Amino acid sequence: SSGINAEYGHASLTCPVLLAVGKHDRFISLQDEISMNLIVPGSVLHILNAGHLLPIECAEEINDLLESFLSNDLSDHCSLHAATLYLPKREKAQSNESTV
Repeated sequence: SSGINAEYGHASLTCPVLLAVGKHDRFISLQDEISMNLIVPGSVLHILNAGHLLPIECAEEINDLLESFLSNDLSDHCSLHAATLYLPKREKAQSNESTV
């Protein structure tokens, strides 16, 4: 079962929310982050090719995400009414290649 509890009020958040998780994280499950992304309106979830220490393992990508998010350039990320899920760039390229 998911560790996300809807009773905490996450679904009532009205501000933009940036979620980032490493797909190899052993402490925070990918399923929990996906659940959070679905619960929080307008949230954006980026799944990075890393473990738990995102600022160390993929510093440049995290900095770019934060800079864009904090500069209110949300058009690159999501509409404010729908949850969005971003997969690592490398996986997107592989999945596109396999469908061609």
